Amino acid sequence: MDKYIIYFYIAAGGALGALFRYVLSNWFQALFSTGFPLGTFVVNMSGAFLIGIAYSLAFEQSIVPSDLRLFGMVGFLGSFTTFSTFSLENVLLLREGNWKLFSANVGLSVVFGVLAVLAGRGLVNLVKGG
Repeated sequence: MDKYIIYFYIAAGGALGALFRYVLSNWFQALFSTGFPLGTFVVNMSGAFLIGIAYSLAFEQSIVPSDLRLFGMVGFLGSFTTFSTFSLENVLLLREGNWKLFSANVGLSVVFGVLAVLAGRGLVNLVKGG
């Protein structure tokens, strides 16, 4: 497959995924206005559910062609939520019985993700002088 076609499939899926993420997240957040980030939670859980379906159809059942995998899994779900990929990778680690890597991936991703956000905010405050 031509690399420019691949880029097109990924970009088109990515544009739709980003749009769906924005709409769904804001809709749920507005519908149930609480302090809990419900919109993001719903997007992450629905993305994880959808990537489970997509993975099964594409790789276990082999009934989804590669261009649709690029559009749907890499593009749409990749921009809809990277949490879906994170979740799938952890399921695959568990399926391999690799509890150590599973635990490391979950723990390190959460802890270092929070620390990275704090570091980014700290850097901006440092540069900004505040």
